[in-house]
Order: sequence, then structure tokens, then C-alpha cells
Amino acid sequence: MDLFPDFEIACEGLKVENDSPRYIELEHKEGGEKNTIIKLDKFVTHVETLKDRYKDLLVMAGYIFAADRKASRGSIRTEEYTKWSREFTIHLKVRGLKFWDNETINKLLNDALCFMSGDHKYHFKFYQAEPDFSDKYF
Repeated sequence: MDLFPDFEIACEGLKVENDSPRYIELEHKEGGEKNTIIKLDKFVTHVETLKDRYKDLLVMAGYIFAADRKASRGSIRTEEYTKWSREFTIHLKVRGLKFWDNETINKLLNDALCFMSGDHKYHFKFYQAEPDFSDKYF
């Protein structure tokens, strides 16, 4: 029996070989099997400019929220909350791969998320995203 349930989350069309029942694919874009809503493009058009790093952080927050909602913490019939803490490996595309893909950022994200959620561990695997929309509107 796992001390902390371990979830693997693949976001935004990424596919990871995993036959675990705790493997979850999340998609927010039209055309795929959409199961998550992140309306970043509408937000960006209202603020006129938004740097790639901020876009990455907003999309990341949306997917982390969706992963939290889809990953069970155990049954409501459980007398003790032994499954409250979980471990996550989150696969995510980012525009600024050089910034996000390092141990310091991973540790800072893990520490903040574990503190806020009560989860045991968050680990991120980042992949280069294609440019999506302009960060400047005229």
C-alpha cells in the first residue's frame, strides 16, 4: 500500500506512457479531448500585454487546480485522512523552458504547493511549447 498516492498528470496534449489508474491527461484546447477550462486568451486580450513567463504561470496554475480536483484524496467514508497527502508528477508545456526547467524552480514550486495544499510532493517535467498568441495587441 502506498503511503502517498502518486499521480502522474500529462497536460495540454502531452502523452506519457503510464498504465497506472492514477495517470490523468488534462486538455484545455479545442480539438482534443477537452476536459479542463483555462481561458487564458480572453484574459490576455483584456490586459493588452502579458509576458510568456506569466502566461506559463497562469496555465500552470489552471492545470494544477484541475489536477487537484481530479486526483482523489480518498473516500469520504474513510475514518482518518490517511490519503489526504498525494504526490504529483506534472508534465507541462511552457514557453520559457530555460527558466522553468531547473531544480531551484522545481523546489520552489514544490515547497509553495505542498504548503498550500497539504500534499507531500510536486515534481514538474517541462517541455517546450509552441508560441501561441502575441503578447502585444495594437
